[in-house]
Amino acid sequence: MAARTHEIGIRMALGASRSDVLKLVVGDGLLLCVAGLAVGVPLGLVSTRVLSSFLYGTKPSDHYVRHRFPAAHRRGRCGELYPGPTSD
Repeated sequence: MAARTHEIGIRMALGASRSDVLKLVVGDGLLLCVAGLAVGVPLGLVSTRVLSSFLYGTKPSDHYVRHRFPAAHRRGRCGELYPGPTSD
């Protein structure tokens, strides 16, 4: 959002209403979300089949594989939301 502040300011200066800008921002976010789902779900299903061949004594449907690993992955991905230290 911060990267588009200039664009939003120009749009509003040219007469766009707040609802128009909101639709633009939410629409772009939804587009990214749908594109991510369209790519991620099939890849997730395929990778489950492929990775199941590497799992000794477990199946992709086991509790640990279905719940614990994705939870740990989400926690790691949340770290990307916070910027690291910068040197000025």
